[in-house]
This record gives sequence, C-alpha cells and structure tokens, in this order.
Amino acid sequence: MPKEDAIHVPAQVLSPLGVAAYRMRLSNGYELVAHVTRKLQPIIGAIQPGDTVELELSPFDLSRGRIIGRCGTP
Repeated sequence: MPKEDAIHVPAQVLSPLGVAAYRMRLSNGYELVAHVTRKLQPIIGAIQPGDTVELELSPFDLSRGRIIGRCGTP
C-alpha cells in the first residue's frame, strides 16, 4: 500500500500489550492494536497509558496501526 493512502489519526494509549505493541482508543471510541515503528523504538519506554500519539492506519484494515509519533511534543 502506498503511504499516501494511509490514514493519520491521533489516538490515546490504553495499555501495553508487549514489547512494542499497545492497545489504543480513537476519538470515536474505536479500539485497536498498534505497534511502534523502528524509527521510534528508542521512545518505547516513554509511551505510557493515557498518552496521545499519532497513528498511521491502512484503509483496508482499521484494526491494526503504526505509532508514528507523539502528539503535543516538539
């Protein structure tokens, strides 16, 4: 899938599921699983429940996503 087709949305971290996977909630209440991209591997320890992050979702599978950044941080 070309990256230009990806959907970018903010989401709230609910809980960690493993080393780099998290349960997330979108603003409409929908819950999904997202993993951290390799580029952001160093911030895994900094992601806590309650944080708001930016997700990249495929329009074909909205149940999984990628964490591509933190919202509200420079």
